[in-house]
Amino acid sequence: MDLEKQPLELKCPACAKKFKKPLGRLKADPTIKCPGCGELVKIKAQGLRSALASVERSKAALKRAIDGFNKRK
Repeated sequence: MDLEKQPLELKCPACAKKFKKPLGRLKADPTIKCPGCGELVKIKAQGLRSALASVERSKAALKRAIDGFNKRK
């Protein structure tokens, strides 16, 4: 699963419109224009990067565990 292609649902703080953008897009440029009102919505990029890195580490650990389980069979 490529996390950067996964959509993240956002909510505009100005008009409350909900919309989705791919995680990779937000990681590359954390400022998004609301499709409803045009307000610029700023995502905390460092927090997003940290969360993505944590998920990637968890995915790698899960893969190692599954591979180890399969080898014991």
